[in-house]
Amino acid sequence: MNRSCLWPGNFTIDHFCHLRAQVIRIPMQPQTTHLRPGRPRPAGSQPGGFTLVELLVVITIIALMMAVFTAVVGNMLGGARHTATEATITKIHRVIQQRRDAFATYQLKRSEISQAMRLIQVAAPGAFTSREIRRLAPVVARKNIFRQAFPQNQTEKPLPGNVVSEADSAEVLYWVLTNGNDLGAFSASDIRFSTSELADQDDDGLPELVDGWGKPLRFYRWPTRLIRQGGPGTVVTPSQLDAAQMILGTVSRQRFEQDPDESATELFARWIAAQGANLGEIRFHTPSTWHAPLVVSGGADQQLGLEEPHPNFNGVLDLNEDLNGNGQLDTGEDHSGLARPIVAAALFDNISNYNVQRGGN
Repeated sequence: MNRSCLWPGNFTIDHFCHLRAQVIRIPMQPQTTHLRPGRPRPAGSQPGGFTLVELLVVITIIALMMAVFTAVVGNMLGGARHTATEATITKIHRVIQQRRDAFATYQLKRSEISQAMRLIQVAAPGAFTSREIRRLAPVVARKNIFRQAFPQNQTEKPLPGNVVSEADSAEVLYWVLTNGNDLGAFSASDIRFSTSELADQDDDGLPELVDGWGKPLRFYRWPTRLIRQGGPGTVVTPSQLDAAQMILGTVSRQRFEQDPDESATELFARWIAAQGANLGEIRFHTPSTWHAPLVVSGGADQQLGLEEPHPNFNGVLDLNEDLNGNGQLDTGEDHSGLARPIVAAALFDNISNYNVQRGGN
């Protein structure tokens, strides 16, 4: 076979093979620069290592990347803890609301009204006529039943081995939800909490409900001092209204200044006043003030900003009670356990069963 016919322009395979051999035989010489000892490096050539400036640039970039990574991970963890707290509080709120709904249709027994009448007379002897007592008795009876169904501290519901601490109300709340009076809603034994929602931070053997940061939740049955910070008969100021709305959501001022439980407002207010403001508020709450059971977490900064749910009224100036900074225990400064703001600036990130329902702060 004539191989020359296969290639155009008389370029044969022999030519190709010859050229290929020539190409293969061409030596590949590396281009290097040879320097004699002591001779300076030619301009434009690169050293074998990094300069100090280059090292600093690399270190700066790594530090920035680590800072960004830490911030991203921190935000992710914070978001997860916030979400977990909202889920736990929503679960608790749902159970409480079911019991409140069941209690709304509860028909008072004659014995419960009679007991309330005796309580009115004993707490404020001679302060009311028989007609006023009959009007006030159903109101006091319902509040008394609700108070017993939702104790908020060890004073109201002593638990074996309980140690009074910031976990106090969280322990009592867990007992209420799993063992207490369900007010006819459903069996308390049906409620389940995960291990991440429970802890025993004060090592007293009693589980307490905790938020996503592992801190005890706080429970206030009637958080009326959150709204009317100065106590019975005082005016709710705009700043107090703002503080209350951060925790309770947007509620009108008119609604904040009304007791949702009763129409005989003036009688209940007189009864609280006749007992002495402190004693009356310990047993019940600030009159002429909106209230509903409050479950609250201190949020990411873990500053609750509210007085603790266990009142002391011990006549001694305790931590966070010196509101005006004069070093003395003045009227209205003894803890009431009714959620009075202590550090209002700390409330901005608090998570409650009411601002969760309204989309948070």
